[in-house]
Amino acid sequence: MKRFLIFSLIFLLFKSSYGEGIDSVVKANNRFSFDIYRKISSRNKNKNIFLSPYSIFSALAITYEGAKGKTADEIKSVFHFPEKDVLRANFSKIYRNLNKKKKLYILHTVNALWIQKDYGCLKSYIDVVRNYYGGEIKGVDFINETEKTRRLINDFIEDKTNKKIKDLIPKGALNPLTRLVITNAIYFKGLWKWEFDPEKTRKMKFYMSRKDYVEVPMMCMEPEKARFNYADLDRLEILELPYKGKDISMLILLPKKSIEEVESILTIEKFEEWKSKMRPTKFDEIYLPKFEIEEKYSLKNILSEMGMPTSFSPSADFSAIT
Repeated sequence: MKRFLIFSLIFLLFKSSYGEGIDSVVKANNRFSFDIYRKISSRNKNKNIFLSPYSIFSALAITYEGAKGKTADEIKSVFHFPEKDVLRANFSKIYRNLNKKKKLYILHTVNALWIQKDYGCLKSYIDVVRNYYGGEIKGVDFINETEKTRRLINDFIEDKTNKKIKDLIPKGALNPLTRLVITNAIYFKGLWKWEFDPEKTRKMKFYMSRKDYVEVPMMCMEPEKARFNYADLDRLEILELPYKGKDISMLILLPKKSIEEVESILTIEKFEEWKSKMRPTKFDEIYLPKFEIEEKYSLKNILSEMGMPTSFSPSADFSAIT
């Protein structure tokens, strides 16, 4: 098996039919997802890429609410945000939808605003974060209890992700001059609609390039009656593996030549075009490598290069926060 790309809910939001407002926010998130994937991929050649653009989108939407002038304009452009009234109302609907209790899988996301006590955040900003973005407001003491606050934030995120994300804030990231931290976490646990048989897992070759490969444990699924959405295209194959519950699936893109060739043309428009060509298809066997990925990225330079340098400069205007 060759190197492949995987897209799931942690990458893309659902394709909504709730109306133009929600669609505009969904499209903004998905367009940003491909933008930042290409940027991170270009900086990490021949490496695994793992990220949740929705988490970045959420945190920066909250940041955007506190920005003014050129700072706000740049953030809006990079994230493809619609007008604020549309963003607020429909982000709120998406947030509630993601956090609804589900019977067949677990999915929840949480936003939190960690503010230095007596910092003087505007009530209008706090109200927007709480009412439209589901933000939990946490008063903390960065000045006198920096390390304690760091552990408090990390414990909160660890708890919300069932201990999957630990030490979100590394040592040294906070100091007594810190006044505000915005966090987002998303957690998903689900079962495949058609499950892999653990007894059929075996070692197989996984190709990282045309010549280089490693032997990895390969899971095997032998669905007797199932049909999977699939397309065999010029440059790649695309397969959808659904989870139980109908709402969430994993989309796998398997390049025919190289992953770089697919990445060079990967846009939201191209992705939607590929998806539109998928048809229910029967497979005798499906193999997928077992994998566990953990990554950290500093987004300061990445977001600056994408078009919002002012946010990270002395001239940044976040006067709608305080």
